[in-house]
Amino acid sequence: MFKKTEKSIKHTEIVQYENTVDNLAASLHPKVQHLVLSKITDLQSGYIEFLFKPDILAGTKKLAVFRPGQFITFDIEMKDMKTTRSFPLVSSPLDARSGFYKIILKREISDKVGNFILKNWREGQKFSIGAPSGNFYYEKLRDFSNVVAVAFGSGVFPFMSMAKAIYEGDENFNLTLFYESNRAKNLVFKRFFDWIASRTDKVRVVYILENENLSGCKRGIVSRDMIEENVEGGYSIFLSGSQKFYEYMKNQYFNYPPKLYRTFDLKQSVDVISQKNYPKFVSSEIFNIQVKCRNGIKVIQCMKNQTILSALEKNGINVPSGCRSGKCALCHTKIVAGQVYIPDDFDGRRIADFKYGYIHPCCSYPLSNLILVVKDC
Repeated sequence: MFKKTEKSIKHTEIVQYENTVDNLAASLHPKVQHLVLSKITDLQSGYIEFLFKPDILAGTKKLAVFRPGQFITFDIEMKDMKTTRSFPLVSSPLDARSGFYKIILKREISDKVGNFILKNWREGQKFSIGAPSGNFYYEKLRDFSNVVAVAFGSGVFPFMSMAKAIYEGDENFNLTLFYESNRAKNLVFKRFFDWIASRTDKVRVVYILENENLSGCKRGIVSRDMIEENVEGGYSIFLSGSQKFYEYMKNQYFNYPPKLYRTFDLKQSVDVISQKNYPKFVSSEIFNIQVKCRNGIKVIQCMKNQTILSALEKNGINVPSGCRSGKCALCHTKIVAGQVYIPDDFDGRRIADFKYGYIHPCCSYPLSNLILVVKDC
């Protein structure tokens, strides 16, 4: 009976099935998406919103869907360096199916790449990016149905996507957001969350002000005690903010199950020398890095408190990168000789990386002179 059924399947049917699976995979995880920057909106208070639509003429008819909390990454080519910059999507999966992505950028005086984007990106400009990525999203097989989200300032962006997806029915979990700022005027997206929370009982927001008293807001600093006074039962916790904020919350949740505790890591800055396990023997301020490329050997310099990726980029050596926090592995690079320091919270290397001598230069700092192999430079 089995053999007869097997023979009855036509070759064309198998090919058709395989093509369907391949097409589905390609639509969910495209290698490249061509976008057009459709609209730039000044949101005031130092925030700018960018809306992207598919570039149909370049071959992208539909945008890849994503999980709320993921990000997209752009290649940035400046006069003196090539780099990448990743942004959390503030739009929802329904928005993607409707034909657009949204990101928000905050103006920061010290942000060289951000300032370049604000000065040079224009409506109508075209971009090529990959599929959305990142693992900062709700997973029902892993997480409690109650999710506690804690955000400071612009760290609220990934939770805008989550809240909208819950309201629209693409996600089914209870989100309690603790949205903290130093002053009320900096709770820029309060109106957005109030609108969502007024339309679904699955989204609740607790506003916290450090330096002001205001009706409807708690005064102080978010803490585990404050969270557990406002949330009943077990919960997963998602954090989005600065590295100092993460270190503070880590002390609050030092004994929490790791699988229920996640941070949104993009381009985190670290005072590496002040880390507890940073080696005391490092006396030099600058190290030489010999980079073996396809076109020969380049020698560059890297400060001891500078990431190796930053030094490579500033010297025109292009290394693919994504999260810039040691998690995505896009930038992994072979180290032939020398020593590096990697902060524990950012060491996302896989077993194969250790076995074959690879580092993630986005979160690696030199402890000696180095020899690296970078194939694409």
